[in-house]
Amino acid sequence: MSGEADEDAISDASFQSADEEEDEDDLNDFNENAGGASSSKGQGGDAQPPGLDDDDDDGGKRWNLKRDGDKVQLEPIFNRLAEDREHVKISKMFSYVLRHAAHKLDVRIRKDGFVRLRDIMELKNFRPYNLEELMACVYFDEKERYTMVREFDGELLIRANQGHTMKVVEDDLLLEPITDPTTVSDCVHGTYLVHWPFIKRQGLSKVARNHIHLAPGLPEDGKIRGMRSTAELFLYIDVPAAMQDGMIFYRSKNEVILTQGLDGWLPVKYFIKAVKINYSTCDIEELDFDRGVHMPNWAAELAPSGPGEAGSYMVKNLEALIANCRKRMAEINELKAQVENGQHLTEEEQSKVDQYSAVYIELQSLEQRFRQHKGYRRESTQEKELRAKEEAEAATVVQRKDRAATWMQSMNHKPAYLGLNFKASSLSWQQQQQPALK
Repeated sequence: MSGEADEDAISDASFQSADEEEDEDDLNDFNENAGGASSSKGQGGDAQPPGLDDDDDDGGKRWNLKRDGDKVQLEPIFNRLAEDREHVKISKMFSYVLRHAAHKLDVRIRKDGFVRLRDIMELKNFRPYNLEELMACVYFDEKERYTMVREFDGELLIRANQGHTMKVVEDDLLLEPITDPTTVSDCVHGTYLVHWPFIKRQGLSKVARNHIHLAPGLPEDGKIRGMRSTAELFLYIDVPAAMQDGMIFYRSKNEVILTQGLDGWLPVKYFIKAVKINYSTCDIEELDFDRGVHMPNWAAELAPSGPGEAGSYMVKNLEALIANCRKRMAEINELKAQVENGQHLTEEEQSKVDQYSAVYIELQSLEQRFRQHKGYRRESTQEKELRAKEEAEAATVVQRKDRAATWMQSMNHKPAYLGLNFKASSLSWQQQQQPALK
């Protein structure tokens, strides 16, 4: 289908609700009956929003915000929103409605993914924002996630360019099929190290979405669309081999490469290489994997759940994973302190100490993912200083415990005449030191 097909005006009859499918998006707490003001901000008078006051005179093409919007007028509006990170909140709300939950919120969506902007503005969470503010967020979105157009009858429409889970949106009306594999050079999937144990056994999965998302390059190439800019693990995909085996690939308006894979899976045999990047040290490492791993025989929507050697894989809460990782790090630090004081470790304890590097990397990855979910980028200087302080305090507590244990051992070897009342004084000292030893 040609790239201009979606530029045609479509009648109101093409709007319909998507099928009722459970949504697992991060913004599942979106509620049209919660939060926000009770009334929408008006535009004020009869003035048109920036860029909408011009008549269509471009050879019959309908108005497009990215092409025809007034950057000079929209920029100060966006900068004001960015001061309080309101643009992140608006983008996440757009993402939830346009990709996942239009049907749940009784917002009619077309087969090409377009939704009436006025229908969205009637949702209670959007009421604190006026039209100009919503336009500014779409215009300056760093990944160009959305397209806003005006129909020839004056109706403003908006859609997400990719990332849908609603099955009503049809690929051929939203995306451009890739027929020539040579038009795709580097095709990369960016993810996090915490997912690597699952990916190298199962391959990539579309999970609840309609497609697996791939990027035409790495973030440092300036092409951050199709992956998170904080990704740590990069999987290079052999697109020609996959297409030869019948896999279909698409390209979105914002240059994201998408595929449904084979029954929702992109098997490991199509991985060219897996590269890990440490942003702190700038180290680059290629990871090993077995290309002979078979594609899972269970539904892709269940990933990473599925039968495994240790039972079923479980998708856990990020905060719980971080807390568990920190607990393991604290235990390893205590064992390392014992080694420094000349104490011998059991085989099991030494095995834990040997895992320090892996646990540390896992903790860094989890914390980075958690910050990204909260709308932040890489760790700030303040966060680094706070983490260093916490680690120093944890080490100090371990040292206090070691000194206390050493003192107790030395006192047990003193002659009786030097400590006639040793037991009583020792007990009193321990009671005094309890807060410090906790």
